[in-house]
Amino acid sequence: MFTCRTIFISEALPTGNGKMPSVSRWQALDIVKAFGVLLMIVLHVVMWWYIPFDYGSDKVDGMFFFFLPFLKLIGLFVIIIPITAGASLRYFLKNNFNDGIALLKIIKRSFFLIIIGYAINLLAWGGTELLDWDVLQFVGVSLILTALMARFLPVAFVWIAGALALFSAPLLRIGLDKWKLNYFVAILIGNNEGNFFWPFFPWFSFVAYGFLIAHCHLKYGNGKSMRIALQACGIAAVALALLRGKLFFVDDIRNIWGPGIFQAPTLTLLANIGVFNLLLAYGERIKSIKTRKFGIFNVFSRGILWIYVVHIAVGYHIIRLIQSQFSKSPVLMAVAFVFVFALSYLTGAAAVHLKGRRKLAGG
Repeated sequence: MFTCRTIFISEALPTGNGKMPSVSRWQALDIVKAFGVLLMIVLHVVMWWYIPFDYGSDKVDGMFFFFLPFLKLIGLFVIIIPITAGASLRYFLKNNFNDGIALLKIIKRSFFLIIIGYAINLLAWGGTELLDWDVLQFVGVSLILTALMARFLPVAFVWIAGALALFSAPLLRIGLDKWKLNYFVAILIGNNEGNFFWPFFPWFSFVAYGFLIAHCHLKYGNGKSMRIALQACGIAAVALALLRGKLFFVDDIRNIWGPGIFQAPTLTLLANIGVFNLLLAYGERIKSIKTRKFGIFNVFSRGILWIYVVHIAVGYHIIRLIQSQFSKSPVLMAVAFVFVFALSYLTGAAAVHLKGRRKLAGG
């Protein structure tokens, strides 16, 4: 029952900057990921501090409402991380869509993500939450399906599947409503029970979009025209959502991780994609900054998976310990954030170090 449900988690793989991929990385994407991971930690700490239950609470400390507008704002940046999972998949495939070995590696890694997702449920929330459907499970399934589509169908089909997942979600929730308590139906459309997050409809659209934006980057490069297109589409989506009052997720304190977030209106989700576009375009402008091996950008982007795993499985218990031994003061919440941030950074740095050693060993 104790959970805060945000976000994957993709490990960027070797990228390219033209039709023939090189061993360089798409630094703008790394910047977006690192920024999202940092804000994810902030959001989790504040939410765990005030609302430790899936369903929320009927009575919340008044200080939480002071932080709420800030949480809704940073939620725009945190929720886009699944897009980077799709982008990482596209870079892993490079030009080898017909490579059966690459497909097998993707399937193995995806099943690994699903297993890790259930393990986190057990470690963080206990046995009663073991079968919760969360972001790692969702991403694992989405990567398998996207890889299979890329392998056996034209790339345009990924566009179609992503659009269908986004725009058909409201209709499917109506059509399948009487079956929504079924585990597998809930995986598809979600429900209000507090155990199913990131339903395939509509969230697969984010993974598909990441795959396709990376495909365009590999095929056409990252020139001025791409930045202009990203900015124009991003500004239009965000502005329209803002004018229609659909930019931010709906907050329901009694069910904070419920349909207000995971069954959000289509326009809200389009605005989230627009936010990703704007961040990516801005990242392209500042990508020339020097990235150190153990700098924030490199650690938080390359170590994203293990940062997520450790900060969920351990960070939540750190906060519970601080509150049980001391108090729920906002000052102590800041101390808890420092602990969780340090834990996350060290986890990411360890992941970067081990990946470097494996690369030198030819693994």
